[in-house]
Amino acid sequence: MSSSATEVCDGESLAIILGLYWVVYMVINAVVFAGAMYALQQCLEKKNTPGGAGKARARSRPSYNDSRASSQIGLIPKG
Repeated sequence: MSSSATEVCDGESLAIILGLYWVVYMVINAVVFAGAMYALQQCLEKKNTPGGAGKARARSRPSYNDSRASSQIGLIPKG
C-alpha cells in the first residue's frame, strides 16, 4: 500500500497515537488521584490525632452556643 501526499494519517497510525495518548492520560490521572488521596489521608490523620491541628483550632475558638450564651447573660435580670 503506497502513501499519497494528500493522506495525513491512516487508520493504523491514528489508532497507535490515540492508544498512546490514552495511556499517558491514564498515568497522569493516576498520579494526580494518588497525590490527592495522599493529601487527604495526611489531613485526616492530623485531625484524628490527640494533638492534631484540627483539635487545637477547635479548642482555641469558642463554639456558636458558647458565644451566644455569653452574649445573652446580660439580658437576664438578676433581681
